[in-house]
Amino acid sequence: MNLLIAVLAALLGITAVYYSFPIFLISVFPLLFVYVWWKTGQKRTLIYGGIVFVLFSIRMDSAERNNVSAFNEPPERVEAVILTTAAVDGDQVQWQMRERHHQEKIFVSLYMAEEKELLQIQSLTPGSICRVEGQWKKPAAAGNFSAFDYKNYLHKQQIHWTVEVSGMDHLLCRSPEQDSFLSAVSQWRYFGIKHIQKHFPEELQGISSALIFGDRNDLAPGVEKAYQQLGLIHLLAVSGLHVGIISGILYYTGLRLGVTREQMSFILVGFLPLYAMLAGGAPSVWRAVLITMLVLLYQRFSKQTLPPVTALGAAALAMLWIDPYYSWYIGFQLSFFISLSLLLSFPILRRLHSLPLQLFGVSAVAQTASLPIILFHFYEFSLLSYILNIGFVPFVSLLLLPFCFLLFFLSLLLPQAAEAAMKPAEFIILLLHNNLQALAESRILQVVTGQPDTLQLLLLSVSLLFVFAMAEKKHRMGIVLAAGSLAVVFGWLFAAPYFDSKGAVTVIDVGQGDSILIELPYRKGVYLIDGGGALAFPKEEWQKRKKEYDPGEQTVVPFLKSKGIRTIDKLIVTHGDIDHYGGLYAVLKQIEVKQMLYGRSDEEKDSERQFLETAYRQGIPIVFAEKEMAWKEGDQYFQVLAPLDNKASGNEASIVLYAVMGGRSWLFAGDLEEEGEKHVMQAFPGLKADILKAGHHGSRTSTSASWINQLQPKAALLSSGRCNRFGHPHGEVLDNLEAGEVDIYRTDEKGAVEIAFTHQDIVSIRQASEEILNDQCGS
Repeated sequence: MNLLIAVLAALLGITAVYYSFPIFLISVFPLLFVYVWWKTGQKRTLIYGGIVFVLFSIRMDSAERNNVSAFNEPPERVEAVILTTAAVDGDQVQWQMRERHHQEKIFVSLYMAEEKELLQIQSLTPGSICRVEGQWKKPAAAGNFSAFDYKNYLHKQQIHWTVEVSGMDHLLCRSPEQDSFLSAVSQWRYFGIKHIQKHFPEELQGISSALIFGDRNDLAPGVEKAYQQLGLIHLLAVSGLHVGIISGILYYTGLRLGVTREQMSFILVGFLPLYAMLAGGAPSVWRAVLITMLVLLYQRFSKQTLPPVTALGAAALAMLWIDPYYSWYIGFQLSFFISLSLLLSFPILRRLHSLPLQLFGVSAVAQTASLPIILFHFYEFSLLSYILNIGFVPFVSLLLLPFCFLLFFLSLLLPQAAEAAMKPAEFIILLLHNNLQALAESRILQVVTGQPDTLQLLLLSVSLLFVFAMAEKKHRMGIVLAAGSLAVVFGWLFAAPYFDSKGAVTVIDVGQGDSILIELPYRKGVYLIDGGGALAFPKEEWQKRKKEYDPGEQTVVPFLKSKGIRTIDKLIVTHGDIDHYGGLYAVLKQIEVKQMLYGRSDEEKDSERQFLETAYRQGIPIVFAEKEMAWKEGDQYFQVLAPLDNKASGNEASIVLYAVMGGRSWLFAGDLEEEGEKHVMQAFPGLKADILKAGHHGSRTSTSASWINQLQPKAALLSSGRCNRFGHPHGEVLDNLEAGEVDIYRTDEKGAVEIAFTHQDIVSIRQASEEILNDQCGS
């Protein structure tokens, strides 16, 4: 228990320094350790905790001071060593490399010009030395609220520059001058993954690489997402199950061959770090390896058994000292928190006598304990995971994992025998993955809570600890109270938006496209205007990527879930351009839509009809927008101003929506262009708007001076992609807005824009990023 307190002190020290929390240092830390002293009555605990806190504060401070780039300006070219296995996806290849002069890590993306370059890339292994010429960029911060922060993610890996390389002419590589042990291990891993890619059928490649080498690059995106949504993603991470099985097989094989127990302990201590590196070095595998090593060494030298909780705490301290940034890795958080929960729940689990009950107990403890972390990062969880894990944990650990290892070694020694075994295995895995994806897409028992705030997260964690503590003590009334407190916290998570007097309009940063979320006060209505969409350009088959960017899947849906949105009352599709509706396929799959309002055009493209048919098959009522169509929700009023008739086409067919919210008038102009603006002004000569969503991403064909003069907006919202090839927003539009003394908010500069309001007034305007995101265009 003292080591667990030390881990807590270490985490407090690390986070206090990283976030510069002076108040945190002054208040929370003393209160925590006064509580510990009161509970344990040990001054020594308080003193040791304070020492650990100070030591890890110093360690984190040192890590942050050294985590800076040696390059003030991007160099023309550098010589760098490849550190990782190439991640190939269509015409894109990515590596981490280390620049040789300053020993600084960089993230390199190569865009192949020709298919034949793939042969050259396959010859590059970890340790290869390359001369890199490309476009250097500093990673951009998150462009949306609650979104994945790529800049922060790379910072915690000590990476400060990304380099984009066009073709192999700008990446000249040679073999390593002298292989180090680490590069040799990386090469073994590389050749192992390549062997799987070459000799295993496609459906087995991804799962085998994940289970043996901790590499998920070959997993189909839909399969990986299904594992994640159903709470099974931990099975794809090399962890304690893998290390335990491998250690057990090696240990008892050695004993059978006549090796002594002491000798086998030392052999395992030497082998396991090598295995951790071969398996990709994820936090979960290092945690399992360190614990196993500590248990073996302690038993060897003290002749006693090391308590598992002590081993877990020691492993956590060791990893945090080596790399304090592990604190923010989801894998680290889940691995240690679930392991700790299972160890502390052991007295409860051993009271379950039947194997099915024990499996359910382990699954229930693991899934429940992980909830605070899962909800904070992913905003949802699956109740099915409690049931699925009962079958999948033994299936993967006892059957699939050993079988993948057997196939791998068999393919090296007896290729024909391995090939015969692969065919039925491929059929089984294909069937399994198809069913998993169907189950995930069905959304059965999928619970979306939204992202908990700090207080909700704290109360959720405390309630879970209360439940486990009362269950261990068999205190019936305590269990009822604990379960009640947990239900109250979950009720708060679900009900909070319905008691919030503030509404919000958020222009989501979807790149070159539009997507606007309207949330009315007390969640009286949720409207989504468009969903973005990536413009598709013709590509040859070899250039197509498995993981193409989809703003709906990767941006809009996660943002909606972070808000706890499970239902959209009105989905307003302004018109039939792909950059407005393309991302909505993902929305239709994962969020309930009560009604779709669509901008009718005199000509519907085939792609538009396909989209409308998708919505129709899901039973979504589709209403085609007409002039002066209106509705009211409390004090909020909405009216369609355009299209004026059914003869409009293209951008002029855009829905133009007028609204009154928060005591202000709003105008959402879709892709309306200057000709359409004239028609709207003629039809509504007294039209004014305090807040204008500028038309067509700020193109010079929209947002004319006469439009600004009539509307007299006080603020303009512009949605466009960073460094987009159209040059949006155009200078003429910005000049028109500035001439009208309009405040301008651009998604390409500072990401998503959120305007919060009450029934009477605007209460705040903020953007997702404090820094300029598009300051490297053309660099």
